[in-house]
Amino acid sequence: MRRVISMLIVACMLLAPNIVFANDAAMPILTEMVSSAVVSIEAGNHTGSGFFINSSGFILTSGHVVKDATQVLVKLNNGESLKGEVFIQGEKDYAIIKTNRNNTPSLRLGNSKAVKQGETILIMGSPKGLSNTASRGIVSNPLREVNGSQFMQIDASLNPGNSGGPIINM
Repeated sequence: MRRVISMLIVACMLLAPNIVFANDAAMPILTEMVSSAVVSIEAGNHTGSGFFINSSGFILTSGHVVKDATQVLVKLNNGESLKGEVFIQGEKDYAIIKTNRNNTPSLRLGNSKAVKQGETILIMGSPKGLSNTASRGIVSNPLREVNGSQFMQIDASLNPGNSGGPIINM
């Protein structure tokens, strides 16, 4: 199974549980639903974003956000900080961080193969250190291949610090 990797952020597509959004008026509702699961990450001189993938305190982020670190600082959107341990750093550009927090809000991973060209997406992250930031865009091409690497092409505005944050399709 080949992983679809974004060159800028982990391109894990998420689905909002049990809700179908039909228009732009729903974007604030979706943003509020997912923002509590999105975190900022500091790993030495590297910063980025991530998100809880289960209620046991595991966070998914981009591998280049944590680089060679073993310990990181995780900042929640409520201002609280947690220590995190780099639990897995994959061969591709992803990493899993373990915190000691339980009962965390989490986002459910979706199937990136089901993503359609033209779908509206919400990107959450901490660009330039500004936590809890939302951007909107579309999927320009769900499966772009360049020099043997596969990634999802999107048109949303991204800045340093967005890396590792979720892309939520609607």
